[in-house]
Amino acid sequence: LLRRIGGDARRPRVRVVGTGAAPVLPPLIEDIIATLGEGTEIINVYGMTEMLPIATCDARAKLEHLKQGGRGDLLGKPMGDTKFKLADDGEILVSGSGLMDRYFGGEPEVWHATGDLGTLRADGQLVMLGRKKNMLIRGNMNIYPSLYEPSLCTIDGVADAAIVGVPDRIGDDRVMLFVVAKEGADAARVLAAVKAQVRLHMDEDALPDSIELLDRMPLSGRSHKRDAIVLVELARRYFASDTPA
Repeated sequence: LLRRIGGDARRPRVRVVGTGAAPVLPPLIEDIIATLGEGTEIINVYGMTEMLPIATCDARAKLEHLKQGGRGDLLGKPMGDTKFKLADDGEILVSGSGLMDRYFGGEPEVWHATGDLGTLRADGQLVMLGRKKNMLIRGNMNIYPSLYEPSLCTIDGVADAAIVGVPDRIGDDRVMLFVVAKEGADAARVLAAVKAQVRLHMDEDALPDSIELLDRMPLSGRSHKRDAIVLVELARRYFASDTPA
């Protein structure tokens, strides 16, 4: 929709935009506001095939969460009779009338383990800190990419950011941060800004071994999600060639 509208002077009047199916990064929210105007409400929906919806959040609140130094992806408050709680390891568990009955051949579910890691803010809103399976391990540090990627995207000129790991010879992950500059931005300056500010957005023990600029983020499938396989292979090539950060 945003690509089709572009600079068309006949900008449509849209009251509400709903997003879902993938984490919503700040540049997308900013592009929606810039294209459709401040009058358009942007609602982000958190859910999954097994449980829909779980929570909703105003997109501008996501931006404010990050501007105030918050980590992770703000998901919002539960919808309807939905309830959530956190397991001992931080995994988000959900229950409510939107929950499936069971997996085929399985037992009925009362609480569903989402595979997402989260935390609850003092105001009761849920924040996703990362995917339980999407975890890198370096030394004694567990690194969850989606804990840092939204914040990295608030650096001036950054359109997208992705953190991937490539195991070294003893199994520790070497951490690569890929960034994509916004259209029209000076790519060299964006890369320099990321390198200068990365410590403001990531924990010291999670800092990348290398930061590289991509012309565009590799995508796959009809939903155009990041192609993690391609990103890992690109990181593997960079590390193999000892490209300096």
